[in-house]
Amino acid sequence: MSGHSKIPMRREYLNKEACLQEARRLLQEGTVHSMSDMQVARELYFHAAIYYLCEKSGLFPKVREHTGIIDLHDGGDTPIRRAAYAAYWKVRKKGR
Repeated sequence: MSGHSKIPMRREYLNKEACLQEARRLLQEGTVHSMSDMQVARELYFHAAIYYLCEKSGLFPKVREHTGIIDLHDGGDTPIRRAAYAAYWKVRKKGR
């Protein structure tokens, strides 16, 4: 199955545990396919960080608009983006 799901932004996605819980839910209900729970969680977390940074700073309104809906593609994003999501997840403090 190939496709994508559009997930609305939620403030809870600024929390790693909330992202993991949401990822598990999305995978269990079949909303997302061919991704691990960690891949989904990292993407949710990264998008939330960018979205709320733009919101708080007032900068980059087009980026904020673009990240307001998280477009999860079955199988995951490009390898470079997946690497960025993983790196950001690793360097950020737990739960933040």
